[in-house]
Amino acid sequence: MKHFLFFAALLIANAIGAKVTLPHIMGNDMVLQQQSLCRLWGKATPGKSLTVTTSWNNRKYKTIASENGEWLVEVNTPKAGGPYKITFDDGEKTILDNILIGEVWICSGQSNMEMPVQGFLGQPTNNSLETIAKAGNYPNIRFISLPQTDSTQPLSDCDATWKVSNSENIPTLSANAYFFAKMLNETLHVPVGIIVSCWGGSSIESWMSPEALQSVDGWDRKQAEARKKIQQRPSLLYNGMITPINKFSAKGFLWSQGEGNIQNYKLYAQLKTAMVKQWRTEWKNPNMPFYFAMSAPGKGHKGKPFLVEQQIKCLDMIPNSGIVLTTDLGKEFEYHYPQANIVGERFAILALSEAYQMKGFPAHGPLLEGVVIENGRAIVTYKDTPLGLCPTSYNITGFEMAGADRKFHPAKARIVDKEAKLVVECEEVPEPIAVRYAFHSWYETNLTNTFGLPAQPFRTDNWDNVE
Repeated sequence: MKHFLFFAALLIANAIGAKVTLPHIMGNDMVLQQQSLCRLWGKATPGKSLTVTTSWNNRKYKTIASENGEWLVEVNTPKAGGPYKITFDDGEKTILDNILIGEVWICSGQSNMEMPVQGFLGQPTNNSLETIAKAGNYPNIRFISLPQTDSTQPLSDCDATWKVSNSENIPTLSANAYFFAKMLNETLHVPVGIIVSCWGGSSIESWMSPEALQSVDGWDRKQAEARKKIQQRPSLLYNGMITPINKFSAKGFLWSQGEGNIQNYKLYAQLKTAMVKQWRTEWKNPNMPFYFAMSAPGKGHKGKPFLVEQQIKCLDMIPNSGIVLTTDLGKEFEYHYPQANIVGERFAILALSEAYQMKGFPAHGPLLEGVVIENGRAIVTYKDTPLGLCPTSYNITGFEMAGADRKFHPAKARIVDKEAKLVVECEEVPEPIAVRYAFHSWYETNLTNTFGLPAQPFRTDNWDNVE
């Protein structure tokens, strides 16, 4: 009810027509994407002329409000810097102040993206105390967190404001997002703006438009609409938490979601592909980076390994995408990993390597290149691992093999001549026909590259059993 009253008040203000009205995504303390064409928009008296002036170049952009009072201009932004002002003048001036130019990222998904720096009740986040205490040292990190809002119709605004990093503001901010922004700010030496739009327990369908959902063959609308949780029903969060921000220019997307689709994982890769295509269209950037976190290990969901398989499949289906592998994280009986700092930093490593083309380190851990099973053993080869494999302890764990009976047994693995290649064998399975790595809801593994980034889970079979 709260957001309905908010939008009713907004409509009344627009009807009066006394002054330019701006959406909340455009406000004091915001960060605009550097060296880009940024859209600025809002409402004014229908037919009235409006001038937008940007202080970084003192350029004036003129437009006229449409019949329904809507207006939009596109402004060119310079290299990172600030603070700046933007003035909107339709006879009465509205001024936005303390604006920075830098790098802007959209962070979305469910509870592991939502989990704040201070942690959830009884579920801590690593390094939270020190991080909160030192947050004031990063005034060039700015963020806006959208309230959890569902809607049956696309909304044009959200009840949120931009905030500056400090010990008072940071505790409730997404930990993944903050640690990502912190590493980006420290490395690129530019302001970083984070737009957080997430809801725990949400399904991917809730973040998609009706048109995007209809493009996925085999998707069952009636089944999705029958779900009890509001945040799992189709398009409700897209309408409430994506359309209010989809004109705001950004560098890329960070996504952490999956558990909300464990029960219907089979279409997950197709759904995510359709969602990314739709979002990129709305942000007017068909190659906008889309980086996502793998669902971390943890007991409670037997279907999780099949979901993770779908997540990894997205790498081949979504151009300019990347994955943060979490094979080494998680807690056995917790849905929310405490190592949100590590995930945020791995998001940053991925972005620095891929989106910003920094050299000297890999974007991610070892990805599977291929498996050959012959002579009672398997040869497993990894790609993107130029310095080879490096387990964190002597015995490599996490591999299993099965024969014709489809029963899996723990297998031994050894590195071949310091290459990104393993030999996997199992005494209990003299004639193996399938090999798996980390293909369980909960597992403990130790295979990484020399930078400590973990290897991806995989399987060579297509059987339905997990055990």
